[in-house]
Amino acid sequence: MEGIYTVTVTNPANGCTASDTAIVSKDAATPTVVATGGQLTCEVTSLPITATGSPQNVTYAWSGPSNFTAATASITATLEGIYTVTVTNPANGCTASDTAIVSKDAATPTVVATGGQLTCEVTSLPITATGSPQTITYAWNGPSNFTATTASITATLEGIYTVTVTNPANGCSASDTAIVSISTKKPSVGINKQLNLACIGSIPVISTVLNAVPFPNASWSQVGNQSSVVSFANAADPNTTVSGLVPGSYTFVWKAGECADTLRVLVPDCNEECIKPEAGPDLSICAPVTTADLPNAGINQSWVSSPMNPASISIDSQSGIVRGMTESGVFIFYLNDNTIGSTCSDTVFIFRGIPNAPTNQSTCTDTLTLPVVAGSSYAVAALNPAPATITSSGSIQGMSAIGVYTFILSNGTCIDTVLVEKLNCNKIYDLALDKSISKKVAQLGDTLTYTIRVWNEGEAIAHGIEVTDTLNAGVQYLSYTSTVGNYSNGKWTFDSIEVGDTLSLNIKVRVIGLGVWFNTAEITKMTEKDEDSTPNNGDESEDDIDRECFTVPIEVCRGQAYVASVPNQYTNVVWFRDDVQVAVGNSLIISESGQYTFTATETQCPAQGCCPIMVAVIDCCPVDVCVPFVIKKTRSGK
Repeated sequence: MEGIYTVTVTNPANGCTASDTAIVSKDAATPTVVATGGQLTCEVTSLPITATGSPQNVTYAWSGPSNFTAATASITATLEGIYTVTVTNPANGCTASDTAIVSKDAATPTVVATGGQLTCEVTSLPITATGSPQTITYAWNGPSNFTATTASITATLEGIYTVTVTNPANGCSASDTAIVSISTKKPSVGINKQLNLACIGSIPVISTVLNAVPFPNASWSQVGNQSSVVSFANAADPNTTVSGLVPGSYTFVWKAGECADTLRVLVPDCNEECIKPEAGPDLSICAPVTTADLPNAGINQSWVSSPMNPASISIDSQSGIVRGMTESGVFIFYLNDNTIGSTCSDTVFIFRGIPNAPTNQSTCTDTLTLPVVAGSSYAVAALNPAPATITSSGSIQGMSAIGVYTFILSNGTCIDTVLVEKLNCNKIYDLALDKSISKKVAQLGDTLTYTIRVWNEGEAIAHGIEVTDTLNAGVQYLSYTSTVGNYSNGKWTFDSIEVGDTLSLNIKVRVIGLGVWFNTAEITKMTEKDEDSTPNNGDESEDDIDRECFTVPIEVCRGQAYVASVPNQYTNVVWFRDDVQVAVGNSLIISESGQYTFTATETQCPAQGCCPIMVAVIDCCPVDVCVPFVIKKTRSGK
């Protein structure tokens, strides 16, 4: 205790004494400290906290969530929880403490947007996004750089309209998409867009029947500067009769809303004498040519395509230029006298041929047999890598050098070429693949992007590549982009990849399921033999396969539990909740909120492609969810 302590000494020989005092004081002054917390949000992901202590020379010691520690007056909090600071006065060892509580508002807003279809009559489509809470802000983007900041928009173009809502209270956002399509159904007058009326002797043509394909709410009308004003028996009838015709040219429109098709009608002058137009000689063209140039139409003449020609073929009525002959066959064109009509015309036939050559080939050997093509024969082209030969039926010999060989197929009129690549199959072929995901923790309705990369680590071009990436049930496919090739039905295919090149595929999906979802990409086909992996064998130790996953937090009803199980092939399994060990063994009963992971002798989660199980216990009725690897519902003990 503090106070005055007196000591007296006595000499026993003479009884004399002497005294002295010792004064003991006490320094037990407690230091002071104040610390104030705050709130984390989607925008505020880190929170600076400064503890104010006295006297000035106190030392600081912090503790907080997930074993957080610090020894400075100021810290940065990134996790919600209680942060405790203890200050110590080095002069007397006295301490004092205070706490700073950090909360977190990361509640994601909700939004739903639904698209629709544009038609001939519906040329603009109102779309309203419904979101909560009421204070959220809206941001739209869509086709042709469309943007808007209101809940309701009007779509006039087909495409994907994406709305993102943001809660201004915490900066958290959510998105949804509205898909707007355009109906392909439109009014049509059929294949023949021009009707050439014919004279019967000298009897004038004053009426005819217009023919169109029936279409809802469509009607006929006369447009342009015509020879006379006509009348329709019933403008809404696709097969109506038009009267009041005089010699000349008429344009009629079969129209519904903003969509229409046009029919041109030429009415002859039956009193005129026919001077037959000169259409010129018949022509022959060879694939891949798809056009032809017929003679220019003369004064009061015009070219028309025969109704028997495919709809894709067109001819300019005055210049005679023909386009769209993409198929082989015989095509018919008429040069008409506009005054008299089709009774005064000349005809031209265009013959288009192709020997139907087989697709280009590749081989590892000096020989190859091409498919036999009826009516055609093969020949070798000049300047090949080696003096190869080919029989007329397609048997190749002598491709002794590496490179691309050219062979010619002819049917007597047209020719085509076949390329055969002699490969160096002794080279090392080695493809590798990796996969990534744009977000590891997602919410229902989020848009994610899977990125698959394939690169060539070998010594030669690899051919015939197929990558299989089948989407799981937790996502909905939206779209894809790729540097090369096509992605369809879970398969990305492309012809070849050069040495050192990297090709990529991006698959955009929408999250539709709770739990942990896995997705695996693997090279499943290639023409050559890979040096260190076998396509389509599912062996995850090879470099041609990779998997990714994402987690959607699971809501577990209070009083319910779920069992997460790890296959028996994994041994010495240890389970963790929020990085704290909670159990051992191959199964775990989950009934508390938290983030669950495991380690095992053979692997650990989430470091090797596995995602943690994120559970939130709430007051609700239980629903079915998906978590790895096996989930079983159990009853709670009461």
